[in-house]
Amino acid sequence: MTPLDALLAELAWSAMDFLRGNPGSASFATVLSELRERYATVHALDAVELGNQARQVILDIAGTLRSNIDTTDALALFNKLPSADQDAIFQKMATRSAGNPQGVISEGRFLEYASPRVACDFFSSHPELFLDGKCWDDAYATLDYGRPLATEAAQTQVVRHYESLLADAVWLAEQDASDLADAHRPRLLRAQLAIELLAPTVEEAS
Repeated sequence: MTPLDALLAELAWSAMDFLRGNPGSASFATVLSELRERYATVHALDAVELGNQARQVILDIAGTLRSNIDTTDALALFNKLPSADQDAIFQKMATRSAGNPQGVISEGRFLEYASPRVACDFFSSHPELFLDGKCWDDAYATLDYGRPLATEAAQTQVVRHYESLLADAVWLAEQDASDLADAHRPRLLRAQLAIELLAPTVEEAS
């Protein structure tokens, strides 16, 4: 419930109090619905816009990688990707007329040309490149519970948290507009929250 929701509910209640006793007066739900339709469109769920936001937040996450690796590591990480993913990245570079594709790779920018699914899988394989203040502030490599098994369990929990959020963002990013239009509202709300929580907490390198 937002502050605007509270205000509109108060207005709806005042309207009902004014209309009380009038035969055929509208119900509270009807009045509130009409007020929300007129004044709360800013909070309406736009499935197409959510898809765009999901693609953008994944791109923002990918953009932080170049600040966290050097040229040698960037080349090694790219070469570890499955051949199909490498080919898809080169294809996207060609589609976008990216100059000097080898330079893009060595600068650690190749993930910006990967599909949302590949970007998600890359995080799962290399969470240390995104946590501990590199993309998000949550601790990962710096976690220490004094016992290896406990530390590993804590790290796994952090990774799973972000994997879950990324899965929702990937779902949004890969859906067609027509499919999103038919999606259940609770599913869209959860994905919308995931987008908000995935926003990098560090600035992308210029």
